Amino acid sequence: MKPPVIVIGGGISGLVTAYHAQKNGQQVILFEKTDHLGGFISTKHTAYGLVETAANGLLLNENIESLFKELNLKFIFPQAQAKRRYFYKLGKIFQFPFNFFSFIRAIFGFFFIDAYPKDEENLCNYFNRILGSDLTSSVIEPAIGGIYAAKLDQLDPSMVFSQINWKKNRSLFKHILSRKKGNKTLGLISFQHGMGELVSALKNNLGPNVSIHLNTDAPSLSTLQTKYKNPIIHICLSLKSCESYIRENFPSTLDLNKNLKLSYLTISSITNFYQNRLTNKSGFGILFPQDQGILAYGVIFNSDIFKDRTVNETHHSETWIYAGNFLDELSETEILEFQMKDRKLINQNQETPIGSYITNWKNSFPIYDKNLWEWNLFLDRLENS
Repeated sequence: MKPPVIVIGGGISGLVTAYHAQKNGQQVILFEKTDHLGGFISTKHTAYGLVETAANGLLLNENIESLFKELNLKFIFPQAQAKRRYFYKLGKIFQFPFNFFSFIRAIFGFFFIDAYPKDEENLCNYFNRILGSDLTSSVIEPAIGGIYAAKLDQLDPSMVFSQINWKKNRSLFKHILSRKKGNKTLGLISFQHGMGELVSALKNNLGPNVSIHLNTDAPSLSTLQTKYKNPIIHICLSLKSCESYIRENFPSTLDLNKNLKLSYLTISSITNFYQNRLTNKSGFGILFPQDQGILAYGVIFNSDIFKDRTVNETHHSETWIYAGNFLDELSETEILEFQMKDRKLINQNQETPIGSYITNWKNSFPIYDKNLWEWNLFLDRLENS
């Protein structure tokens, strides 16, 4: 008889883990502390269109595509216009916000400068050294900052580029060529009715071999190992919840890592529906360098990326992303006021949205710094032991 599988956490990773264990003929017990499955991922169907509470899509690879076929889940690719990305600089929108000399400096650094990270070098210092300060501030900072919702000087090169096997006297170009190969990415995808469709498909494909316990805190590892015979335990939690669970269950091990403290940011996303476009340019969205007077990290043009994101096809959907613990002190009304000021700086038009929806994730998003790198190494050691 196969050992039972315990899944701690009912987000996407927990649901996928439960699904594969069920396929393998194993009994699955899943614990989820909230009243719903899916974790951060869900889709609200509003009077104006779809609102994603977290990611608006995911990167497809062959393994994920195979899973979707098993789930009979049809996905959609972005529209052609979504290939265009924009950057904001000096009050204007550009696809390429740098000059010829900055480009030549970046090309030289990319191919010829030793890209091995120096001791205590954060990502801002790193890219200033490799690609030059102009391209770093106008392109790299908004692009990477938009992904990781943090300033470059908060990020660690080894953590952000964890697939690279760093070696001295090797350019960034050569490092990228020799990086660890994973599954080939087939592009960004989503679903006709939003990301919540993925959660529903996974839930609907869990059979009687999967026992789900909602509104239930995960039992301790010792309790699970006593109650179940030789259980296989998967911890499928957000980093913050995982950190708490590990610290509670391995206190003696973590005594050696008292100074290992992880940092988290609050993320706020505002999805607004408008009668008029933000700009006359269609595309994926706009990224904002942090020295340009705009508080947001970026704005995503939802109705340009995937079809059917608005009920009325003449309306336009935008999602604005804000990050930082200063958000903890603000009401939703105050956050919306910041967003409206930012939008007015771009098109000088104070248009009131016809629908507005704010999602706050307080102290939930990790900063990819040196401590997070050390934490991952600690987890590797713990797992191997």
